[in-house]
Amino acid sequence: MRRIAGFGIILSVLCVVFALGTRSKPVPCPAGTFVVKGATPVPARVVFTSTQVWLVGLCNEPAAANIKAQRKVTNLSAAWTSCSGVAGPVALKAKLRAPACSAMTGGIKTKKAKPRRRTVVASRLAPGDVAAVLRDVGTQARMSNENLPKLIRGAAELYNPELAALIAQGPAAVDGVLDAFRQPAALVDDMPLCLLAYALERIGDPRAVPVLADWLQQNLFGPFIWATDFVTHTIKVLDGQGGLDTDSYSYLIDDKLDALMQAHAGQAAAATARARAFVPLAAPPPDKNNCAKTITVTGINAQGQQTKVENKDVDERRDGLPAHRRRERRIQLRRDGDRADAERGGRAEGAAAPARVGERHGRHGRRQEPVRRGHHPRGGKEVR
Repeated sequence: MRRIAGFGIILSVLCVVFALGTRSKPVPCPAGTFVVKGATPVPARVVFTSTQVWLVGLCNEPAAANIKAQRKVTNLSAAWTSCSGVAGPVALKAKLRAPACSAMTGGIKTKKAKPRRRTVVASRLAPGDVAAVLRDVGTQARMSNENLPKLIRGAAELYNPELAALIAQGPAAVDGVLDAFRQPAALVDDMPLCLLAYALERIGDPRAVPVLADWLQQNLFGPFIWATDFVTHTIKVLDGQGGLDTDSYSYLIDDKLDALMQAHAGQAAAATARARAFVPLAAPPPDKNNCAKTITVTGINAQGQQTKVENKDVDERRDGLPAHRRRERRIQLRRDGDRADAERGGRAEGAAAPARVGERHGRHGRRQEPVRRGHHPRGGKEVR
């Protein structure tokens, strides 16, 4: 008994260990930008990727991110030895509730600056709202000295942590980013659109090509400095076109028109391929779902059992016999049934016999009246 009990305990432990080993590993919350509620001395935004964290407005320099995922929460922490916006070391500890990952709560600790502890309550910024952040005057001031496409590309992620977090989200952010290219744009949108087009190129999702091609066609001669060049380069990269300018990243009007033509041609070819790939369903064979039309007649045999007396095709029954023959057949079936009932049930001795219909002739012609077996109703003579 002890040996059996010990074996049962070992088996239970192994089952528990196996169940724990097969449980899926928690997935950390994705990168993003979180807008902090409240005024200074807290940062304006907390931005993090899988490797770096920024406290925009407090510690604009990135610090290494320490991310630990649990089943219901993702823990985020980072430490700065010094910051441009506050004296002394700074430490961040925050939590993101999973699986929504839309809110952040935590605190910031400083050693030399007051207050020593600062509460952080922030909400995630949607990908479509990042364009508004990049349009902000303070944000555009970061890029004020970058006046050529090659310089803008080199400083895009370095000076704009919101853009780095957007790229880290991958294809999930594409739809939100494309919303900025569906809106009317002006000169003030030139730099944000340059950065967003660069982000789409880095994400590498070809779904962006149709929207970017439409935007370029509408704004080819618009009031922009470099936005059309960035959009042209992104279209060429995502659409697999040749003629990339990786030296200056700027394009002449003929190059932009060529990129448009190739993009539209690629869309038309894709639509044709989808149409050809669609194969209509073949018509079903004539005999499919064509049930036989039959009539099944059942009755009671001499042994008192239900039996099938006829199972015949409707068309054959209808076309094989004329109407008077079908009527005679029904009468014969009815007589056979009555005869079988009489033979099975018999008649009780001395019981009244069923009435029969007899005929009598009078002055007014032939008439019918019931006649019972045994005695005539008037003359008293026995009737056979």
